[in-house]
Amino acid sequence: MISDMTNQFEQVPILESDETADLPSNAYESTLPKKRGVIAVLVTVLGLAIAYCMCTLQGSPSKPLPKTGSLRAATILEEADSPAMADAKASFKDWASGKYALEGGQCEETAKSALLSDFTLTTNAAIVDAGIGNQYTGIDGMCAWVKNLEQFDFKTFSPAFYDFGEGRILSTFTWMPALKSGAVADHNVTDASLVVWRDHKMHSFQYFFAEPDSVEKLFTGDIPTKMPEEPTGNFKAWLDLRGVWAIGGFHGSNCTKNVGDHVASSFKMVNVPYIPSTGIDEEYLSTDGFCAWIKDLEKFDWSSMAPTDFAIDDTHFLMINKITPTVKGGVKAPHHVEDVVLITMKDSKMEGFKYFYSEPTVWSALFDEVKVKKVKK
Repeated sequence: MISDMTNQFEQVPILESDETADLPSNAYESTLPKKRGVIAVLVTVLGLAIAYCMCTLQGSPSKPLPKTGSLRAATILEEADSPAMADAKASFKDWASGKYALEGGQCEETAKSALLSDFTLTTNAAIVDAGIGNQYTGIDGMCAWVKNLEQFDFKTFSPAFYDFGEGRILSTFTWMPALKSGAVADHNVTDASLVVWRDHKMHSFQYFFAEPDSVEKLFTGDIPTKMPEEPTGNFKAWLDLRGVWAIGGFHGSNCTKNVGDHVASSFKMVNVPYIPSTGIDEEYLSTDGFCAWIKDLEKFDWSSMAPTDFAIDDTHFLMINKITPTVKGGVKAPHHVEDVVLITMKDSKMEGFKYFYSEPTVWSALFDEVKVKKVKK
């Protein structure tokens, strides 16, 4: 079962954070009786060394990056980062540390080295009272965008990064919309951005507001009355497909009957990363693979799923999947996760579905707990 089946696609600009908290570390103290002498001292030193290594390992972010507001944790480079991922993290760090600030001409100077000459920035929603438009171009456009952002308070801003390949880096930003003047929303939202990098420079930047109405309300104090835009074309086909799945249209023999109307023969589903313990394969191919995938998914309880959808273009769509991972039978994760999905639709049929786990260990832990329960029985 899926909730909120008619979510709008929405967007927002890059946001900034001045949080510079260090990675977690622990302090260790020890006292030794003198009678233990040199041997005891050596043992203590060795223990401290091991403890230091453990702290260092615990403080290193895993892939994908943890959902954290710590600037250092969010921008630290992994050995396996692609050039585009490294560029994205460095650019976020520049923004969060004030290198795009308008004072002293910093924005123009930074943008010169970061943007291609044909750079464009688009949003999925114009927020009139915030002065936010749908499109910005070039260095002047980037700096105008940054100026719009300077009225917001981003202290709750929590980023995560995902590599879509081909120079495309998706970032999600969970935050509680707020203004420096004091207005604050009453709940968190998760916005997203998709940046395309070429030769270490930004070619395009798309910002998706998850709830543009909530941002608008910060300025007006009223709930906006504008009607949501109706989905059409391939975007509608994607929402329809998910709706068919939600009511059991792909369960059992229903899948064979219905799959051809919604899924292309060239279909490919990929899980990133692959988590063997869940029993979900790394990839599934063709319409037969789609039905096998749906069958494998039925070991999970999807009733807590709350998706938010964004249109990247006419054939590519983004879903932020908020869910508390649960195995049917009662094994449930201690908190919700927000995974990311890239969907490809052509001629109203699904061709691609790439699922990015934001916290893969949360999913794998479900099955570790199942094994423990079976042993106890």
